[in-house]
Amino acid sequence: MAFYRMTSGNLDEASWLFEAVFKLREKEHIVISLVNPLGHQGIVSRKRAASQKYLIRLLVTNFLRFLRLDYIARLFFDKFCEPLMAELNENYSKAESLFNQAYALSDTIGDENVKSWVSHHLAWVLINKGQAVSAQSYALQALETYKKIGDRRGLSDCHEQLGRICLAIDNKNTDTAGYHFSQSLNIRNEIENLHGAASATLNFSFLYWHTGNYLKSVRFLLKGMKKYRDVGLLNPKRIFAITILFSVWTVGKRDWTL
Repeated sequence: MAFYRMTSGNLDEASWLFEAVFKLREKEHIVISLVNPLGHQGIVSRKRAASQKYLIRLLVTNFLRFLRLDYIARLFFDKFCEPLMAELNENYSKAESLFNQAYALSDTIGDENVKSWVSHHLAWVLINKGQAVSAQSYALQALETYKKIGDRRGLSDCHEQLGRICLAIDNKNTDTAGYHFSQSLNIRNEIENLHGAASATLNFSFLYWHTGNYLKSVRFLLKGMKKYRDVGLLNPKRIFAITILFSVWTVGKRDWTL
């Protein structure tokens, strides 16, 4: 039920359901099964960290940046976005704390596969907090583990994340970012992960923007949306989220993720 609520977008209910699972397993001393619900509480906390009000205002800020009205964008952000930053940072810190607990638990039970899963998701939180350099070490740790166990889906996720990290650290680092994005898209196409392939396609819209190929960037943005439509996942809410994502990873600070 918790997974269903999470995938259907009901994050508030998913959060307390995962917490309930954690408490039930803790009560029964099922230590080996605590990492999963704890980690998923972290995922839900990260996904719902930014309020819709903040995201709408962020989109306006980035639109002003797109128009190269940087001074007005800065004034708008300071007046309308900055007051919401305390709550945003608190939510990300909560997600980070949950993942740190999950990481410690996975270390205790000695499960490297589970630790790599936690590391991957912890890295996303650190990206959201603007700590891409710190995120890189966790992302590489997860990548190496997935290579060892031959988890191709995990590998595709890690390559996508490392490509984003490259852009977050330095948006001129397009060659390395492009390598990771290509690896991610190729693997997802091979294993027929259609949802993942849609996300991987969107990454190229960010990449080409930073190479100055704006027409190609927009073409891949539309191509990514079409792939989401083909798998039945394109709706007004998704379009809104993709639009914000595109703005953040092109003219924005490259620190927000779906």
